[in-house]
Amino acid sequence: MRKGKKQDLVKLGFILLTVLLLGSARSYALEDGNKALIDEMRQVKKEKAPNATQVNLDEVVVKHIPIGTTKEDAMKVCQQNGFEVFTSKDMKRSEHPDFEEYIFCTQKKNRWFLLGEGEYRVILYLKDGRVGAMQGRYFFHSL
Repeated sequence: MRKGKKQDLVKLGFILLTVLLLGSARSYALEDGNKALIDEMRQVKKEKAPNATQVNLDEVVVKHIPIGTTKEDAMKVCQQNGFEVFTSKDMKRSEHPDFEEYIFCTQKKNRWFLLGEGEYRVILYLKDGRVGAMQGRYFFHSL
């Protein structure tokens, strides 16, 4: 192997390792604010099924974002808890097509190096600008 190629591979390996470590740290670098929702989701997941690949966390979400919460307040709670937040009015494939739009919140956490990643999801269904239904889930995705 050429010396230049070997150095390039070492540099590439260093870059990949740096990206992996920064990606792992990102999920823990939450903004200042109340992060009780994600903390409780993690705790309940640990207690309910520490090794499960999918866990229902609806009861946790409803405690922190009650039915009737405004869209703005619900989005704020998710953002304060470190979730990436997306909104959509496309309800075609939704479990609740009678609602007008939904807020999809996700927080991924690298785990087991490159074997998989954990993801916490909150999906809030809105009608007249207020939460009317919700889902809270944990998934482990194999890569």
